[in-house]
Amino acid sequence: MQSGIVYYKRSGSTFDGRWSHQDTGGVFAREVVHDAQPGPFVGSWQVEIFAPDGRSLFVGQLQAVPLGDCVSLSWTKTGETAASFVGLGHAIDPDLVMACFEPAGGQASQGR
Repeated sequence: MQSGIVYYKRSGSTFDGRWSHQDTGGVFAREVVHDAQPGPFVGSWQVEIFAPDGRSLFVGQLQAVPLGDCVSLSWTKTGETAASFVGLGHAIDPDLVMACFEPAGGQASQGR
C-alpha cells in the first residue's frame, strides 16, 4: 500500500498538519503549510514535511485545486518540476481539512 492520510488544522496563517503512512508504521508526523490566507483551502503554499522523529523530509509547495466537493492536491518538492505526491482532500470546515495521498506517477514513497 502506497497511500497515506493527512489532516490539517488552521492556526493563524498556517495549517498545522499530521500525516501517517505505512512506511512510518502508522505513527503520525508533522507537516506545516505556511501563509494560508483565511477562506477556502484552495491555492498554493509553501509546505514543510517532517519525519516522526522531527527530521525535515521535504520542503516545497502544496497546491489545492477545486474538484467538486473536494480539492485535488499535489505536493512538489523544491527544485523539482513534477509533483512528488498527489491526493484528494475535503475541507470539513474552513479550519479543518482531511486528505489521502500517494506518490505521484507510481513512485516509491521515499521522502515521506
